[in-house]
Amino acid sequence: RARRLRAEAARKARADAEKMRRLAQGLWLQGQEKIAGTPAELYMRDTRGIDLAALGRQPRALRYHPRVRYRHFDKATGEEIRGAYPAILTAISNGAGTFIACHRTYLAQGRDGWTKAPVPEPKKVLGDYRGGAIRIWSGVGPKGGKGVPISRTPFGTRVYLSEGIEDALSAAVINPAARVLAGVSLSNLGNVELPDAVTEVVLIADQDDDAETRATLDRAAQAHAARGRLVRVWLNQRGGKDLNDAIRSHGRQDTTTEEPESRRNE
Repeated sequence: RARRLRAEAARKARADAEKMRRLAQGLWLQGQEKIAGTPAELYMRDTRGIDLAALGRQPRALRYHPRVRYRHFDKATGEEIRGAYPAILTAISNGAGTFIACHRTYLAQGRDGWTKAPVPEPKKVLGDYRGGAIRIWSGVGPKGGKGVPISRTPFGTRVYLSEGIEDALSAAVINPAARVLAGVSLSNLGNVELPDAVTEVVLIADQDDDAETRATLDRAAQAHAARGRLVRVWLNQRGGKDLNDAIRSHGRQDTTTEEPESRRNE
């Protein structure tokens, strides 16, 4: 009987997870494919210093939705916050390229333009994203133009892997030839599924002296190294906490020349 109950619980968990995945995919598909001129583009350009137009094409993983429901429950106080805001939607895929979750960045218009919504958690994920990543930028193909899908990359491919979307986009703007993914959270960087053809991973790290943060980054590096990959860490030297801070403070041109020297072997 105990075995049957465990099996039933497992089936229910799988069904619930699939229901959540479908809900997340449905939300992402409702988003506008072209974000040019939308609050999503304005937030990236004016608030985060990321000019998507400079890339020549829009990352397909990004979409815009004018009204996405928001819900936050504070376990400590029992307070529940509900609302609806414009949002940037990004698709999270697993190693096989299957959609598994949707990342949402809630936006609001302030005095100085579009910024993150004034809510406890303006960034949320719908669905289970473990092992997945946001395929931000595919780099440049052998004959120019868009790079091939990551599943068809040649052996010896290098992948840049960041925690957040803004750092990933910043890396793409700095080096458009690079293939860049966002792992959504620091704890997931080591779980990101990559094809065997990827032989080098560059982890885009924050300038953070917190011991737990550094330990989590080290575990991610070790996880990819254990799969036979060369692992490097890119720490910007231009000040600020992360790569996007460097972009906003110094611009793309001043940051571009720094990337080769700022990587180091782990």
